[in-house]
Amino acid sequence: MIDAHVEVSSENLSQALEELENDIEFSGVDQVIAIQRHPDAALNAPLLELAKASDDLIAGCVTWIPLHSPKIKAYLDEDTHRPNVVAYQESIASAEDLQDADFSRGVQQVTLSGKPLELFMSFDELGAMIQFADQHPGQAMIADFGASIDPASTLPKSGNWARLIRELARRPHIYIRLSSLTPLLQGETAVAQSESLLPYFDTLLSAFGPQRILFGSGWPHALGPTNYPTWLSTVDNLIHALSDAEKRAVYHHNAATFYQLNPPE
Repeated sequence: MIDAHVEVSSENLSQALEELENDIEFSGVDQVIAIQRHPDAALNAPLLELAKASDDLIAGCVTWIPLHSPKIKAYLDEDTHRPNVVAYQESIASAEDLQDADFSRGVQQVTLSGKPLELFMSFDELGAMIQFADQHPGQAMIADFGASIDPASTLPKSGNWARLIRELARRPHIYIRLSSLTPLLQGETAVAQSESLLPYFDTLLSAFGPQRILFGSGWPHALGPTNYPTWLSTVDNLIHALSDAEKRAVYHHNAATFYQLNPPE
C-alpha cells in the first residue's frame, strides 16, 4: 500500500520520519510519497537525503519547483541524477497563476522532463484549472483541491463544486488524491467520518473512476482531529463497494503508475 501524500516537514526530519513510522505501523502502508510543500528549493535536498536513509519507506519525493522562474530548466537539470525526485509541486495563489505565460512555459519544461506535476489550489482556481489542463494535455497532474470543497454544499452532486469536478475529470491526464477530502472530516469514528464524506467521495468516484484516484492521508497536518488508523478505516468504508482490483488500484497501483515507481507485483 502506498500513501501518496505525506508531508515530512520539520526542523528535525529524522524525528518526523520516526513519528511517521510509528503512526503507520500495522496500517499495511509500506511506502509513502513525501511532499516538500514550502516554496524554498533549499529544503528539497534534505528531504531527498532523508528518503535515501528511509529503507525505501519513502518511495519518492515531490519537490517544490519555481515554475515562474526563467531558470526552471537549471532546476530540472539538477534533478537528472536524483531518482528519488518523482514529481514536482507548486501552490496556486490565484487563477492568474494558471494564466501566466511564464508559469505555462515552466510547465512545458516539466513536461519535457517526463515527470508529473502536483498543483495545490483552492475552489476559486478550479475553473481556471480546467482551461489550464487543456493547454497541457501531455502533462500528468494531480489537482489537490483540499481547500476547494465548499462546506456549505450539502449536496455536492448537484452543486457547483461537483460540476467543476466532473468537467475537470474529463481530462484523462488529471488525477486526484483522497487526502483532498480531509478538510471535510466530521465525527470521531470511521463510521461517522465516512458518512460525512460519502457524498463528496461519490462525486469523485463517478467523475474520475477508481483508476485516477490515489490514496493519501496528508499526514500529519491534513488529518486534523483524526488519526491515521481512523482515516484508513474511513477510506476502507468509502471504497468497500469497489472490486478487489479497484481497491488495489486506489491503494497501490495508481500511485505506482503516476509516480513511475517500480511496476507493482
